[in-house]
Amino acid sequence: MKKYLFLTLIVLLTACDKSDDAGQDNPVISSDFIRVSPNLQLLGDGQVEDLSIEANCNWTITKTQKWLTVSPTSGSNSQRVKVSAGKNSTGAERTDILTIRGGNAPERYVMVTQAKGQEEQTIVSPELAIDVSTLDFGELAANETKTVTVTNKGTGLLTVNIRSDNALFTVSPAQLTDIATDQSKTFNVTFNYSSLTTSYGEKNASITVTPTYEGGTAMTIHATAIAKEPDTSSETVEPGKDDNQPPT
Repeated sequence: MKKYLFLTLIVLLTACDKSDDAGQDNPVISSDFIRVSPNLQLLGDGQVEDLSIEANCNWTITKTQKWLTVSPTSGSNSQRVKVSAGKNSTGAERTDILTIRGGNAPERYVMVTQAKGQEEQTIVSPELAIDVSTLDFGELAANETKTVTVTNKGTGLLTVNIRSDNALFTVSPAQLTDIATDQSKTFNVTFNYSSLTTSYGEKNASITVTPTYEGGTAMTIHATAIAKEPDTSSETVEPGKDDNQPPT
């Protein structure tokens, strides 16, 4: 009799243990996963880079900085995402953190770093301008001088050399230096009537203004003058002397 009671007690205890186990919560182990590279480096002058996402669930990406572009910002399973930025003109390196969330997988973070862009160089390019293309001295019986204005319409400093192809038309000075942006300097062109001896009439010259900067284009001024012959019709006669009287 005692033997049967003992066996009954064992059966009851075993049933209670199984009932208790069935009532306990079993821990849930997630099967979702997301894997990404933790860092991404972009060039300072702008770049588009691929970010590889390995996953078996739906996911989303969030960012914090406006200068950074991500496309697409959501997806499912494994795929590539375009991460891009324009030129970094801030003068310093900049960063942003991408956060990837999906399913029951732990959040993943990607630090995106962009180097500073190259500083823009100011292009120095003077530009020659002169106020006249012709110089007409008209009819002359004496020396005469005209003034020409040279202006720098570009950037940097302008230097020009000035030359005449006719010695009757001289220039002074023969060089203008360091003309700043939107500033002007002048030179003179003189028609040297006094240099004439026997040849009169129309005279011509080309005055060439040549900038010294690389790629500069020379400009030419056409100079003209009409040299009048000296008036010899009014020679003075000594008082009391008549050229028409015969010699004594």
